[in-house]
Amino acid sequence: MAMSTSSSEIGSNTIGDWSRRWNPLAQGRNIEMGERLFRAAQDRACELHWFTEGRISNEFRARHSLLTLHIWFLHKRLLKEDDLWLQEEVFDILWNDSKSRIRAVDGIHELTVNKHLKDVQQVTFQHCTHLDHVTTLPLGSKERMEELCAAIWIHILLKRDGETESPEITEQVIRRMAAYVEYQYDNIVHKLPLEHFKEGRVAWGNLPEFTGLKMKAKKIEAWHYEGPSSDLNLLDGWKHVLTDAGDSYYWNTKTNEAQWDVPDNSLEITMDA
Repeated sequence: MAMSTSSSEIGSNTIGDWSRRWNPLAQGRNIEMGERLFRAAQDRACELHWFTEGRISNEFRARHSLLTLHIWFLHKRLLKEDDLWLQEEVFDILWNDSKSRIRAVDGIHELTVNKHLKDVQQVTFQHCTHLDHVTTLPLGSKERMEELCAAIWIHILLKRDGETESPEITEQVIRRMAAYVEYQYDNIVHKLPLEHFKEGRVAWGNLPEFTGLKMKAKKIEAWHYEGPSSDLNLLDGWKHVLTDAGDSYYWNTKTNEAQWDVPDNSLEITMDA
């Protein structure tokens, strides 16, 4: 009887998986949901807060690592829900977005884009594997915290040395990032209502608080934002993103509006400054 039940379940799952993968309506729904989840991760990872108050570099790999972190949260939830097709779709979108950002880097020839993409995929998998390892360690243990801090230092702060930032400040940034990662892991994987997740509605909650960083007997220097100056004046909801060809445009995460030019109000703020 047990074998019969198992076979029935396998057959049912196989038919369901086949229908979802090859049925045009199901495929369309999968693509739509993948886009929603990816955009949710992209929106959070592109917050200027990371690159100003958070003192994280704006260069390609650091930005990609922040995006990878938020994709990883969604990946872990999709594993929990056993939704492998949607997980595959989200990563396909990530690779397409990565190619767009590679094309936008000065000096990258189109013929080398795929080679660079393979390099990006390798560091992405290394980052995800490191985070996976962290979750195997006892929650609340010193060992888990130390391994998580190491993952942040290696993959997001890119092994920042004392010449770039005071080790005292770097450690405080890492600790606050680690608390954020633990919160989001619990929030996205365990607490986000399934009906919201299935609709691509991801409530990330608050960004980590980076104010109040302290250094003994020294003033903390302001962090220099390395991106376009116009980014600093964008109104709430507007993000600077890229097309598949690597061209810049602006996307409003609240209205889904997109345009080539910097939003007018941002231009006015820049001109008045």
